[in-house]
Amino acid sequence: MVKILSLHIGHDASVMYMDNFSLIGLSEERVSRIKNFNGFPKKAIDFIFKEKKINWNKIDKVIITSTSIKHSRSYKNYFFFKFKSFDYSNEIPLFVRLIFLFLRRKTFHNYLQEYLSNNSFKGEIVYYDHHLCHITSSLATYPLNNSYLLSLDGGGDGLNWTFYSYKNYKLKFLENSKTFYTKNTSIVHDTPADIYSNTTKFLGFKRLKDEGKIMGLSAQGKDIYAQLFESLLIFKNGRFISRFGPQKRSFYQNIIRFFNFLLYGKSYDSLQINYMKNKLNKSFNKEDVSASLQLWCSKIITEFIDYLSKKYKFKKENLIVSGGFFSNVLINQMIKERKDINNIYVTPNMGDGGLVLGGIYLNCSKKYKTKFFSKVTNNVFYGNDISSNSYKINLTKFRILNLSDKQLYNYISNSLIKNKIVGIVNGQMEFGPRALGNRSIIANPLKKNITDILNKRLNRSDFMPFGPMLLDKDAKKVLLNYNELDFSSKFMTITYTVKDEYKQKLKNIIHNDNTLRVQIIDKHNNKLCYGILSQFSKKTKIPCLINTSFNVHEEPIIMNLNQGMIALENNVVDLIVSDKKIIFKL
Repeated sequence: MVKILSLHIGHDASVMYMDNFSLIGLSEERVSRIKNFNGFPKKAIDFIFKEKKINWNKIDKVIITSTSIKHSRSYKNYFFFKFKSFDYSNEIPLFVRLIFLFLRRKTFHNYLQEYLSNNSFKGEIVYYDHHLCHITSSLATYPLNNSYLLSLDGGGDGLNWTFYSYKNYKLKFLENSKTFYTKNTSIVHDTPADIYSNTTKFLGFKRLKDEGKIMGLSAQGKDIYAQLFESLLIFKNGRFISRFGPQKRSFYQNIIRFFNFLLYGKSYDSLQINYMKNKLNKSFNKEDVSASLQLWCSKIITEFIDYLSKKYKFKKENLIVSGGFFSNVLINQMIKERKDINNIYVTPNMGDGGLVLGGIYLNCSKKYKTKFFSKVTNNVFYGNDISSNSYKINLTKFRILNLSDKQLYNYISNSLIKNKIVGIVNGQMEFGPRALGNRSIIANPLKKNITDILNKRLNRSDFMPFGPMLLDKDAKKVLLNYNELDFSSKFMTITYTVKDEYKQKLKNIIHNDNTLRVQIIDKHNNKLCYGILSQFSKKTKIPCLINTSFNVHEEPIIMNLNQGMIALENNVVDLIVSDKKIIFKL
């Protein structure tokens, strides 16, 4: 029986395991409870091993979703194999920098071989290209023939973007960001994703973590700083061109970079951030900068897609996208509405956490691709099942109702009408950044101050919009430009503009720009939520419910019923649905 373990080591560390019977995928943050865990996903691996009753000596192959990491001698390797999480995208603690000066600088591969050997691993180690794993993670969930595939992010294995076709069921490389560069340059500062992350940092948030907050703020500002971003990066002749790169750093520049790291803990390039500080006066506001950034991103990505469209003669094409940049749901909507695009599909786990799925796909024989990846997927419930949790409910503190499906749908819909906040811990956990009804909190969108109530309970920022789940049969009534091909809408990776007749009805949850980041629910992708929502819609004539992730601010989405019960005790939710049980606090 083949047993493969695919690992992403770095920010949003994750693991995916495949054997003859099943797939299970987890991000390290869900197990460690350290949000955006940056390092080696040891606890997630240990969890899977415990679930599957195996160990390293039973694994046939280990996949690493990066090629450049193999020979890397970075100080990060030391912390990876101490199983620590450090946010290298922001300022690094002083003790980490001091340890850096005295480390034996072994390669990552040396560390990995040593670790695996000590754990009796005797299988094969394979390294795959970062962007190829992005591309194949798309195919794993959406193997649509006659399509194009694009990945775009802040960088991985020397690339910022790559472009493929998938025709006659064959994947073909077309071009990438390296196509335009010489061997003597390194790719620095030349992607919209990099600008977005550095602007996030400039505005006082955290890079590779809070970009969604900037997108949320953008609807509240004015586009008055467009020239600032246009002076940082342009798209011309098939490439992104930055005022700072690509470049081969001089000896002098490397010395400055080293002392910036040692003195200030900056492992990132701060040229863009310093440029923004110098160009913006002190009276700027975050909303206007965010709005300008978002609109500039829309403009430069339009130019990029225009280039691809002209070169490859797009005529109503299917475009499948991946990479962290496409977590920007407004950009995704803009691409969808292009006349030369028939449909856009955004990979559900589009960021680096999803690379492990691409690694598994690349190692699958035809037999396993047919078994696991031959069809368009209705869900990404690759995580742990609720049955893996052994929580024992204290009957002196909680009350339990065991109901039939019909009774449960009726009871929960009535509770929502009474403005109860309902937590769902059901089935297998979602694989990716979105809660899609199995680790969700749902609420009544008709409640006048519902966003204030949820923000207070979850300790979240008031400028972040809440997304709804919407019945598939009602999607065309509510959303402009919706059609049944829009599989991205099942995974909350795209926004839609709301039709005029529903703007007033849904005013409590529509964002300032009249958009919704929606999840379309059908009978196949979530039976429980479909049943609840159908009953709620029948009673209220409103076909949607608020759906937000089951976590408080700055914590990962909950993994199991244990964590759900703690949230219930702390009044984060009023009741929990788990399997066919409803649980209340006494």
